[in-house]
Amino acid sequence: NYTNQRQQLYISKRALDQKRLLIASKRRKVVLLHDNARPYVALSLKQMLLELEVLSHSAYSPDIAPSDYHLFWS
Repeated sequence: NYTNQRQQLYISKRALDQKRLLIASKRRKVVLLHDNARPYVALSLKQMLLELEVLSHSAYSPDIAPSDYHLFWS
C-alpha cells in the first residue's frame, strides 16, 4: 500500500512540476494538504514526505475549507 502512495506522490509532483513551470523554476516545494490522522507510514514514504511542505488540516474545524485561505488560483 505504501508503494502505491509513494508512487502517486511522485507522479503528482512530477506532473505539477511539468504543468506549473513557474513553480518548478523557482524550486518551490510541493505543498501536501492532509488531515491529522496518524496512519502507519513506511520509512521510504516518510523520507519522500520530507521533500514536500506539509499543510496540516485541522480536524476540529469542519467549517473551514482550504479554499478559504486562497490556496487555489482563481
